[in-house]
Amino acid sequence: MLARAFIATIALLTPLAAARSAGGEPDEAPPAPPQFLPAARSVSNWRAQAGGHLDLTPERARALASGAEETGVTRCVRLNNYWCVKGLGWTGMLAADAGGHAAFATAEEGAAVAALLLRRYYMAYARRSAQAIVSRWAPADCRLVTGASRPSGIPLPPIRPGAKPAPGIAQTRNTLGPAPDALSTRGVGQTLRARWMARGRGRVAKAQPRSRITERLPPLMRAPAIAVGLGEKPMAMPELKLASLAMPLLEPARPEPLQPILSCASETNRLLAYALKASAGVVASPQDDLALFTPEGEPTPNLARVMENMSAVEIGPLQADKAVIAAGIARAMEAIRQAGPMADQATR
Repeated sequence: MLARAFIATIALLTPLAAARSAGGEPDEAPPAPPQFLPAARSVSNWRAQAGGHLDLTPERARALASGAEETGVTRCVRLNNYWCVKGLGWTGMLAADAGGHAAFATAEEGAAVAALLLRRYYMAYARRSAQAIVSRWAPADCRLVTGASRPSGIPLPPIRPGAKPAPGIAQTRNTLGPAPDALSTRGVGQTLRARWMARGRGRVAKAQPRSRITERLPPLMRAPAIAVGLGEKPMAMPELKLASLAMPLLEPARPEPLQPILSCASETNRLLAYALKASAGVVASPQDDLALFTPEGEPTPNLARVMENMSAVEIGPLQADKAVIAAGIARAMEAIRQAGPMADQATR
């Protein structure tokens, strides 16, 4: 830690040393405070903060602080926000980027805000397992995908815009005309005499003279049209077309149109992996209580370990060192003691 702090100090004094070597006199005024640079989407002192507060070897810290190497640097490292905290109004916050991530003046301020936020999750919202905390810390980003409906088992020709559907039973029946009447060719009962009479070869007997006495017949039950002449006058029947008998189930059924579906499958796996990493070395399962704080709200050693694990996920492959995490927790608890109950009213 002392070596990284020395490297960070050297990085801050490099511009002064360059001015002195050039023969100019350095300004007596203190160095300018850190600023958020919107064009670069970073804080002006992020290199010095990264060289002094990330878990790196002295050589890697020196290269990162001097700008010679930036391998694995994410946007949250450039914002001095090693836990990718979002929101507005945090102490030490300079601005927020387009994604809502806070930019802090120092990495210690970012660590203090992360500790305050974890305390609020644990104490106020009863989010005490790694899975419960991670699901709110880095919520799932569900996306709309197009889901296909259940396909039909009947092969269908491609449908072109404006094309007419393939002819079914109804269209074929209309093309061939009305169905033939079996009565006109075979006669009633389909007996030999009936078929002979239907062909017109028999003689029609003369009608017998009817009696002038009015016959009073009881009402008879209506008979179908095939029995006309057996005691009832012909009854007007609606014309029945075979088109009306077409069964809809015989027509090829096309699949339903595609409907959008909300999918979170990939996010579920990501959150589970995050929870497993956050709880590593603390509890056996991501559903277990992490025991980050005592009932009185005081931090336990588990808090520092969980914060270390979470930073390895948020800014991986880099990771915040133990010293900046301890300093951030101490600053957060001091702010809580000074502010009293109002400290728990902060929101993400």
